[in-house]
Amino acid sequence: MRSDDIIVPPPDIGHGLRCLLSSGEGADVEFDVAGETCAAHRCILAARSPVFMAELFGAMKEKTATYIRVEDVEAGVFKALLHFIYNDSLPDTMATDGFEHLIRSCSPLVRELLTAC
Repeated sequence: MRSDDIIVPPPDIGHGLRCLLSSGEGADVEFDVAGETCAAHRCILAARSPVFMAELFGAMKEKTATYIRVEDVEAGVFKALLHFIYNDSLPDTMATDGFEHLIRSCSPLVRELLTAC
């Protein structure tokens, strides 16, 4: 191999996003969901969800907030939502943990948010 050859690594943006979510590194917004705190990244949320785009970059009061309280949703549902946004899939455990029951028990606004994402 020549010294000027460039080795391009395989694409793995998903791994990077998973690491950001799990580590919380660089997070610029925290959500309080049923007493649990979930750290996230505004740009990633906005890029993946028109609802978060409107909330975090639109005219809503959360535009400048770094701490947002989320009501009418269980922490497990919100964490699954974040997992979906960052991973483009549901957590493996959602298929066996009654995830659909949790969604049915959410308020209409939360169901709309989950649908929009």
